[in-house]
Amino acid sequence: MLETTYRGKPLSECSKEELIEAVEDCMRLQQSQAQSYKEQLRLADLRYKGA
Repeated sequence: MLETTYRGKPLSECSKEELIEAVEDCMRLQQSQAQSYKEQLRLADLRYKGA
C-alpha cells in the first residue's frame, strides 16, 4: 500500500524539506532491505554449498 503521510502529516501538507526527508528515509529503508536480502542469499548459498 502506498504511504500517503509522513510523520503523521498528509504529504500534501508537507514542506519541500519534509518531502525530501521522506524520500531519503524511503531510500535508506530500501537500501537496508536490499542489504538484508543480499545477506540472506549469501547465507543460503553457503548452506547449499555445505560450507
